[in-house]
Amino acid sequence: RVNLEPLAPDFFDYTTADWFVTPQNTRERHIAGPYVDYVCTNEYATTLALPVLVRNEFVGIAALDVTVSGWERRLLPELAGIGEPITLTNASGRVIASTSAQRSPGQRLDLATGAVLAGSSAFGWQLIGNARVLATS
Repeated sequence: RVNLEPLAPDFFDYTTADWFVTPQNTRERHIAGPYVDYVCTNEYATTLALPVLVRNEFVGIAALDVTVSGWERRLLPELAGIGEPITLTNASGRVIASTSAQRSPGQRLDLATGAVLAGSSAFGWQLIGNARVLATS
């Protein structure tokens, strides 16, 4: 349960979260994560967020959480078809999905050591081949 009562000790101030602040400031769509969603699922998740504008004035965010396991179910069959180990990462190198058993969601890869096979300028997600692991969390 998310507590939105500002005076409560477990108050969740979502207006300070990356998935809220980034589209609010940039007026652009944004994908936050992967991160461990301690508030709801206790799983690795991403949040897709769009700023809501009325007459060019910011009024809020429309957002959707997608678990990393949800991304994996949809993407791994397609990635496996490439025929070589491949990893989908966010802009900072965090693993979202991988065909390699040596790459787990949330691990951070050294993007400079892997071959970038494809990328998205809108979100910074990349398909990487054979990058070195920097951290496990």
